[in-house]
Amino acid sequence: MHRPETLALLRTTLFAAIGVSACRSAGVQTTERTAEVPVLAVSISRPSASATLAAEPPHRTDTPGFVSDLLGSHRVHGERCSPLPGPGCREDDDGSEACEMRRGLCSTDDDCPADEACHCEADGTGRCMAASCRSDDDCEVGKGGAHVCAFASISGGCYTRQAFVCRTANDTCVADGDCENGLRCLGDEKGGFHCARIHHCVRGRPLYVEAVPQVAELREGAGWNGARRFDLRALPEADRRALAEKARRAALDEHASIAAFARTIAELMALGAPPDLLFATQKALGEEIRHAQDTFALAVTADATVAVEPGRFPAAVAPFVSADDLPNNLASSVFLGGCLGEAAAALAAQADADATPLPDLRAFYEELAAEETSHAALAWRTLDWLWDVPGVPATIAKTLAAQPDAPLRSALVEPLLAAIAGKRSAAVEERGILKRYDVAADRAGS
Repeated sequence: MHRPETLALLRTTLFAAIGVSACRSAGVQTTERTAEVPVLAVSISRPSASATLAAEPPHRTDTPGFVSDLLGSHRVHGERCSPLPGPGCREDDDGSEACEMRRGLCSTDDDCPADEACHCEADGTGRCMAASCRSDDDCEVGKGGAHVCAFASISGGCYTRQAFVCRTANDTCVADGDCENGLRCLGDEKGGFHCARIHHCVRGRPLYVEAVPQVAELREGAGWNGARRFDLRALPEADRRALAEKARRAALDEHASIAAFARTIAELMALGAPPDLLFATQKALGEEIRHAQDTFALAVTADATVAVEPGRFPAAVAPFVSADDLPNNLASSVFLGGCLGEAAAALAAQADADATPLPDLRAFYEELAAEETSHAALAWRTLDWLWDVPGVPATIAKTLAAQPDAPLRSALVEPLLAAIAGKRSAAVEERGILKRYDVAADRAGS
């Protein structure tokens, strides 16, 4: 849980980055958009994310629609779960206690939206799950000549959710055992399974190549250990080992951010960006180098038996997209990794600072939170600069819609997007977006 003052500071900083007062921004309604902006109001669609077969759930003899056999765990037909609790919830009642008790629960598929199915948990409770199929009959003939509506866990790196998806004739695997070299049997929510690598959740600004976050591989070495020192003697040994593992992964993320900012500088140059954006991006790159060094130092301080550093990172020189695609590709990358990722990293770092009793760690995390906040602000400034390029608003809408658990989506992200769009609204061209809210703000004493 984030402290209110932490969120307030982040909000103020990010609105200031796009030249809008956080106080005045409360008047900017998300429905006020330019002709190209209404797409921002689209509802969250189910992302076409990678899926990995989950551990087989226990077979339930009282829900014969869901079976586990040689075809794996799949849905022969609809399940019937325990009756719903309490009285009914009217369609127009979204705030009553009875309605809240039943939100997301179900007894049969009829209680779920059309793109979901009712799945019974071990205790009989039914929950609506994402589903591109509700029974084996909904699927075409898949690998092995069978119709299979398979049970899977949709994994997007930073979130995991269960779903039912169809197997297809083009599948290259049925289970993880069909894959080699540490790959997993992954699939798509729309159907189809293949061997691929699961990418871990990346904090902050990752390097994206074809929408997939990239990190370097670890190798033995101490070349990236910074000079920062941490006194961790008060931590129990088990806690130190856990901290070391967390720090090693975080250090790889910080290392990948260096490449992300380096490529962003080249892309901004190609698009004719102003010097202030280039200077700020270069400054952020330098801070990410220090973050990586400090975090590797933290890892080795917590566990001196393991000394690692980042190895070769071929993704850093992956081909750039075409000049025509560059603005929208950069906007999507900056929004996903900077506007969302850096803001989430800042909140996580401050939460770590609040949770630790150790002065060295607290100071490190607080410094990290402050600089990640400035990186998030830079991302919003960059997006604001790119916004007038045709197609960028629609690209951002699609990117946001594919993030089911975007942090602070309604409280922060959507108001910031509305403020960026509102500054360009034809309704306020003559006097500017801020003037429209000056009177209301003054009356409110804001």
